[in-house]
Amino acid sequence: CPGVAFMVFGVFFINLGLAANNIIDKYSIVYFLFYIPLIFVQYKTIKYFFILKNKFNTNEILTSLMLVYVALLILDFLVELAESQTILFLGLQYMA
Repeated sequence: CPGVAFMVFGVFFINLGLAANNIIDKYSIVYFLFYIPLIFVQYKTIKYFFILKNKFNTNEILTSLMLVYVALLILDFLVELAESQTILFLGLQYMA
């Protein structure tokens, strides 16, 4: 599920990327402030999981697969955007 993956990668980024390299102090206020967006996304993921599950009357596996598919589409768009020299938005071309 994308929300769970975001939480896992966020924890790795905070602990191994920031705290282990002494960019922030572990268990400081800044350390816990970095967790706020992760907890928010986790909450929204659980909320939308149950909304989709009830709306389409599907099981948990199918709902998780739908969320993963949407996350992959967004990630693919962001990767293509980062690799390209031009940005295509609504059919308009902008130079990066």
